[in-house]
Amino acid sequence: MIGVIGIGLGLWWLDAAAAIIISLDITKDGVTNLKAATGDLMDSRPTVTDDSQLNPLPERLRSEVESPEWVSDCAVRVREEGRVFFADVQVVPSTDAERAVKIERAVHELKAIDWRLNELVIMPVTKLEPPDDAVAGQ
Repeated sequence: MIGVIGIGLGLWWLDAAAAIIISLDITKDGVTNLKAATGDLMDSRPTVTDDSQLNPLPERLRSEVESPEWVSDCAVRVREEGRVFFADVQVVPSTDAERAVKIERAVHELKAIDWRLNELVIMPVTKLEPPDDAVAGQ
């Protein structure tokens, strides 16, 4: 509207100036919205609901997994996608007796810890591999 009024008053350049200002504002909105969209859709380390700090869920899962006597060692990796969590747990069992029943029971008990924990995988392994630098600390 300012550009059209400017042309009517003989200020031909005011239309181009208004278009430049509008295009800069549209570009700024696009960049802001793209950052917000990719931040919510990408997998990330789990945080509390307000994103102020990391969620304590990985440490809670690790302490729960290590507590039974049939577990010798374990590694836990949790990722957040949107509002839900996905966890991979590797366990080194101390015995082979009833392994499948114990692992199945452990999955149900661990998923009850947090309602946002959507998927949980427990994989028995013979030994733990050192974590990659990219996922260390998870």
